[in-house]
Amino acid sequence: MAAIGFRNSYAARHPLTGVLVNLLLLLACALLALGLKLPLVTVEKFYGSSPNGVGRLS
Repeated sequence: MAAIGFRNSYAARHPLTGVLVNLLLLLACALLALGLKLPLVTVEKFYGSSPNGVGRLS
């Protein structure tokens, strides 16, 4: 069984697909880092606490 080389691979035949996938992976990592730094929904909002400390769901 012959080993497949880069010249005979899917990546060599479709280079733009590889670039697109890499860009999407970078975008996903950037969004993950941004979400960890600036969460859209905080734990307090998720549990429904109000500014005076008493939750609406309790």
